[in-house]
Amino acid sequence: QCMGKDFDIDDEYTDTVAEAVKVLKDEIDGNVDVYFIGHSQGGMLLPYLISKNRDDVSGGIIMAGSPRKMWEIQYYQNMMVIDAMSGEEKEKSLSVVEDELEKARTMENMTDDEISESTVFGIPGHYAKHFSDIDEIALIKKNDLPMLILQGETDFQVSIEKDFSAYKNGLSDMDNMIEYKSYKGLNHIFMKEDKPKDISEAYK
Repeated sequence: QCMGKDFDIDDEYTDTVAEAVKVLKDEIDGNVDVYFIGHSQGGMLLPYLISKNRDDVSGGIIMAGSPRKMWEIQYYQNMMVIDAMSGEEKEKSLSVVEDELEKARTMENMTDDEISESTVFGIPGHYAKHFSDIDEIALIKKNDLPMLILQGETDFQVSIEKDFSAYKNGLSDMDNMIEYKSYKGLNHIFMKEDKPKDISEAYK
C-alpha cells in the first residue's frame, strides 16, 4: 500500500505479519512455536504486533529497541548531531528540531485533519501518532509471554542508559518472563565497534 496521509502502523505491518504467521503455520505445522524478532524500530513495534497475533505467538526477541516514544528518540538523536555543530547552522537546526518536538508533544490535541496534514520529524502525522499511542511496556505485560531483550553496549542510536535500562525498570515485575543480555563492543546492528562513536560522527 502506498504511503498516504492516513498511513499508519497497521497499513505497513499488521496484516502482512498476520498473513506470514498463517502461512508459516499452514506450511510447517499448526503446533509449531512461533517467536517474533524485531530490530530497532521493529523491536519497538514487536509487542504491538505480538498483541495482534497473541494466540499464535509464543514469545519475542527485541534487538536494540526502546520503550521510549519514537519522537523522543528522534529528538535525542537530532540533538546529538546539533551538539556537534556551531554558529548559525546550529541555531537554525535547533529551531527546526524544537518545532518538531512541539508538534510531537501536541499530537494528542490535533484534529484528525490537522494530523493528516502534519509530519513529525519527517514521518506522516497518522503514522507518528499511531506509533506514539503504542505503550510498549503495557503491551509486554498484557501479552504475558517470554521476551528476550538484547542491546549492544556501543550502540549510540539507542543506549544502555536510556533504553535498555528503561525496559528493566518498566518490566521489573516480570523478571520471571523477561531475559536481558547486553554485548560489549557491539553497535546498533550488533557488529563489532572497537571505538564507541556518537551519532554526530555517523553523519560526517
